Amino acid sequence: MAMRISEEEGRLKKDEEEQKEMWKKKREHEEQWEGTREQRVSSWRDFMKSGKKAKKGEIRPPKLKTEDPNKSYVQRPVKRG
Repeated sequence: MAMRISEEEGRLKKDEEEQKEMWKKKREHEEQWEGTREQRVSSWRDFMKSGKKAKKGEIRPPKLKTEDPNKSYVQRPVKRG
C-alpha cells in the first residue's frame, strides 16, 4: 500500500512539473510575441502605404456589355488591330 501511495505522489509531482513547464513556455512565447509587435505593425503599415502592384503583362478579361432594351440593334465588339 505504501508503495502505491508513493507512486501516486510521484505521478502528481511529475504532473505539477509538466504543468509549470507548460506555463513557463506559454509565458515566454507571449513575451516574444509582444517583443516583435513593433516590427509586425511597421511592416503592415509599409504594405498598406505601397498597396498591391499590378504585374506587368497581366491579362484581364474583356468587359461584358449589357443589352439596352431601348436600342433596336446589337452592339458587337470591334476588333482592333
